[in-house]
Amino acid sequence: VVIVPETTIGDRVTVEMRQVRENVAFADVVDRNPRQEV
Repeated sequence: VVIVPETTIGDRVTVEMRQVRENVAFADVVDRNPRQEV
């Protein structure tokens, strides 16, 4: 499980892992990638 604050399901973001534990990780958003329409 990766927890990324200030995001919602479906957001496309580039993250930097901040803290990693045995069964959960926390990450910060470093770039927001807009969803591309096809």
